[in-house]
Amino acid sequence: MCGCIFKKAYGYTTGGGILMALQQITDIKHRLAETTKTVRQTKRAVLFSHVEAVPTMKPLQIYQSSGKSYKGERFYWENPEGNLTLCGMGVAAKLQPGADSVGRFSQVKDQWGALLSMASVNHCLGEMATGPILFGGFSFMEGETGPIGLWEDFGDYLFYLPRFLLTESANGTFLTSTKLITEDCDDCSIERFLEDREQLMSLSPAMVEEIPSFSHVEERDVEKWKEAIERSVEDIRTGLLDKVVLAREVSLHFEGKIPSGTILHNLTEQQPGSFIFGVESGESCFLGASPERLIKKEGKQIFSACLAGSIKRGDDARTDEQLGLELWNDEKNRSEHEFVVSMMRKAMEEQCIELDIPQEPILMKLANIQHLYTPVKGTSLPNSSILEFVELLHPTPALGGAPRKIAMEKISEYEQMERGFYSSPVGWMDMKGNGDFAVGIRSGLIKGGQASLFAGCGIVEGSVPESELTETKVKFKPMLNALGGLRI
Repeated sequence: MCGCIFKKAYGYTTGGGILMALQQITDIKHRLAETTKTVRQTKRAVLFSHVEAVPTMKPLQIYQSSGKSYKGERFYWENPEGNLTLCGMGVAAKLQPGADSVGRFSQVKDQWGALLSMASVNHCLGEMATGPILFGGFSFMEGETGPIGLWEDFGDYLFYLPRFLLTESANGTFLTSTKLITEDCDDCSIERFLEDREQLMSLSPAMVEEIPSFSHVEERDVEKWKEAIERSVEDIRTGLLDKVVLAREVSLHFEGKIPSGTILHNLTEQQPGSFIFGVESGESCFLGASPERLIKKEGKQIFSACLAGSIKRGDDARTDEQLGLELWNDEKNRSEHEFVVSMMRKAMEEQCIELDIPQEPILMKLANIQHLYTPVKGTSLPNSSILEFVELLHPTPALGGAPRKIAMEKISEYEQMERGFYSSPVGWMDMKGNGDFAVGIRSGLIKGGQASLFAGCGIVEGSVPESELTETKVKFKPMLNALGGLRI
């Protein structure tokens, strides 16, 4: 019977392959038995995490196939370089705000540290983004998200330590299985954990579900939003602030539940060179195709980006080039971009020994839009964590404004909506303080048959309301296309 199970689960058809699979299950059973014994002797919980190489399995297909078993407890991540894809299923631990008054970044750091202090991990593989990792994000503004409303399933922050993590990298495919072993864990719960692992390995690729028929669109008062831009320009002219980012929301309604796996599939196909991300919580899923990296940490090496200033793509190569030159030479967009670069340099210097930021931006050309882009590289201080960089950088002037405090106050006053996780840090981090966070833009929140989409613009002295409105329509396109090529 075991041989049949492992043929199906691992796709092995040779005797050597079956023996390898049997050895892997023997290894994880042995480690579980030893860990359980230790917990019962010491009466101290242990975070058990086991990493193993597995045959090729496509994370997006597994995300789609695992919907029945893990609906509301999944996440997906694909980096723009195309060399790392993650799919998390189930929850070994969940990090959400506590009742104390400590800042949320400190809360996450402390909670994560507490979990890792009791972790038992087989380190034999040493692959990036394997072992215990956290995936999730923060809300744009602390204290903004309440217990009811659009973002009620997310709060000020939400991070998952997945029960099962599938990692696809340039070095192969890996499965991390994680369980918190306590004194209360009996043999049956351990056996169920192993059975769930086997069932996951035997999942067949699911058909891409159809998006239900579109019903109607709701749009917040556009004229009020344009008036807010005019008020912001006046604030800038009087010297109150240098820049503020104003976002707006549209809600699309469908005649049935929207399948998040289909949207992720479409974003992957339609938005190459972007971060494709999705994180479920209850009945909600926040997902998108972000062009912007907030921070990546790999050992001592730090990578970030300044992305501000945008224009649409041209219908042909010549027009596209002309539009790119127009953007590069536009005073308003160059000024907006420089705000971001200046802030990035100042913030990164606090945590970096060395910093490399080019003097001039280049063009980043995506499927529907092109941006002014300045890459940032650095060498971090010893023992720094990616969370320290996230706290330093969020929100950048590209998503908030400058000065930061006044810009955030004006956003609260003028936008009249909850951003939630929109334009906020979303990504992953490992037990060594490494990880990768994108900025949650070109995104939307799916909840049942409703998709709420968000887009914002940087407002500076030269901003014109009608032009900014047109820019948001361009920024809605990635999600509109993923939802079936809708136009609003």
